[in-house]
Amino acid sequence: MYNLIAWHLDGNESPIDATIREVKEEAWINIKRKDLNFERVAYSPLWDGREYIQFYFSCRNWSWTIKNMELDRCYGMDFFPINNLPKNITPYIKEAINDYINTINYSEY
Repeated sequence: MYNLIAWHLDGNESPIDATIREVKEEAWINIKRKDLNFERVAYSPLWDGREYIQFYFSCRNWSWTIKNMELDRCYGMDFFPINNLPKNITPYIKEAINDYINTINYSEY
């Protein structure tokens, strides 16, 4: 299933810094802090008692040739038009994209 690039904070790291780091580590894309726009945050409690807070950013300017840097975890990467997404998207990511389209900045899963 398709997902978005995701991350955990490495300690002493902001969500923006983690986004920049992970995008580079996972997809070989270089982005700059000034090009990231905060879009939304989501809260997700899990069945085992853990809780996640997910930050979503958009980026309209980057330098790249997309490259899958995690072949052991990811079968492929691609960009899709937001109005023509594939059917096999992780459900919570599909909800996050719909919230983005509808300018909903906070949700709970």
